[in-house]
Amino acid sequence: MSRAVLGSQVLEKMRAADVMVPSVLAVNGRGRLLEDQQKLLTRYYLEAGAATVIPGAHTGQFARGDIELYVRWLELNAEVIDTWGSAERTFKMAAVGGAKAFEMLRAAAAAGYDIVLVAPTAFVNARGGKLSESDSLKMLAEMAEVAPLYGFYLQEAVGGQELGGEFWSGLFEIAYGAKAAAFNRARTDVMMRAAVTSPRLDELVMVTGNDDYIVGDLLKTWYDPADKSRSLRFSAGLLGHFASDTHAAVKMVRKVKQYRDAGARAGRSRPSDEILKLAGAVTAMNHALFDTAELPGSPPFECCVIGVEHRLRHLGVIYERTDIRWFGPDGALRLETGRPGLEEEIALAYCSRPELSDDSFVNPARIQRWKQEMGIV
Repeated sequence: MSRAVLGSQVLEKMRAADVMVPSVLAVNGRGRLLEDQQKLLTRYYLEAGAATVIPGAHTGQFARGDIELYVRWLELNAEVIDTWGSAERTFKMAAVGGAKAFEMLRAAAAAGYDIVLVAPTAFVNARGGKLSESDSLKMLAEMAEVAPLYGFYLQEAVGGQELGGEFWSGLFEIAYGAKAAAFNRARTDVMMRAAVTSPRLDELVMVTGNDDYIVGDLLKTWYDPADKSRSLRFSAGLLGHFASDTHAAVKMVRKVKQYRDAGARAGRSRPSDEILKLAGAVTAMNHALFDTAELPGSPPFECCVIGVEHRLRHLGVIYERTDIRWFGPDGALRLETGRPGLEEEIALAYCSRPELSDDSFVNPARIQRWKQEMGIV
């Protein structure tokens, strides 16, 4: 069985990345893509230093499973990356999932995307039932014939599932790495052990999406128990938290990686008080942004996308009226509208930590210049 091969230059760009952004979806209440708004979002992410801007992930409502909308989003996103991205730094990644994952995959390949992130929501049969791990790997092997693949460990609260070491070992025979978003240290370790012991270790790039442990993940090193000369770290962050205040996120990730690398050379075993304080601050901000608290009538993560959009609206990057909705397997619809007090909690978390916000990076004059350069009225 043949496998689509990822170019070495793209692999090196992935390895050098600090932040990969799962983009917000700019869509109105009728389900129509707000094209100028979407293009401005992508431009902001690129100007902020993102190595790629990813359509179709959870932050983008999984493109609502709407193939026509997804195809147009892919086109707009690629157009902005081609025009305003960096030839030395940026690459194109798309996300696919759900029952239409194969259609989305083919669309991303046709649109010229370098690599495709496959959410575990794709691991379903024709009746919507979950596939076994072995059948999921068979599906991924078929998908890998169409485009280079990237794995995704998605937490169960937003549609993921627990996956074992054998699954990850099988995935790393065909994929070029994975995003960890299990929100669970032990499950992350299972995935990373499978990666560091893989015969394809040199072809793997791993990124963290564990919003509750961002700095801790970036500091850690995993070793092959049979050969301690083989090690692996997270190269970047790929998470909804970084879909707002992206410039600050890039600087933060770069700072942590530089500290980590210097510590490895110096034999440092314990993080400094400054880094520990940073880790706590980032996690506290994420708790507010993603609304992780268990509250009456508002389960954890039910307001996470609107939290990201609230910050983008505060920055002035979102200027259109957007719509967030989720469609269940039984056809049920849930509108994400936020809860009382959420915006105030997010504002408090960010204004008390200005170094982790983009308030000084984004201003009306800069946004207006981007609009003018892009022909946005």
